[in-house]
Amino acid sequence: MNYTIYIKEKNLATNIKAAVHEYIKRLSPFCKATVCCAGKKKVAFASSDINILITPDQTGKHTISSEAFARMISDYALGGYSKISYFIGFSPDDLPILSDQTFFDYSMTLSNEICLIAFTEQLYRAYTINNNITYHK
Repeated sequence: MNYTIYIKEKNLATNIKAAVHEYIKRLSPFCKATVCCAGKKKVAFASSDINILITPDQTGKHTISSEAFARMISDYALGGYSKISYFIGFSPDDLPILSDQTFFDYSMTLSNEICLIAFTEQLYRAYTINNNITYHK
């Protein structure tokens, strides 16, 4: 599985890069994940099988559990999807393509950078669940 995570930031702070890099390194046995900073400029988005907009859920009614997210990842793989793009900090109007789904990450509003860390951590957590690996050391 190949993931491209677009974040609407010009660049990432050093500590944010380090945290995200750690989760991407942990994901490497399972999949390929890359992060692309988009900033305010127009970015050429790579072609993907599925495009998912990540947005906060102010009501808290649409967030999903780690286990449900792991099932979603597994279902994508079983469905033959190999390239998935996630968009953090974008509105639907920002995207030159239609998002196939909206994924609600948290019931609170997070900065784009913190959302990126949380999302990469959840992606790693999903793979540990799907592979029956103990998450906490």
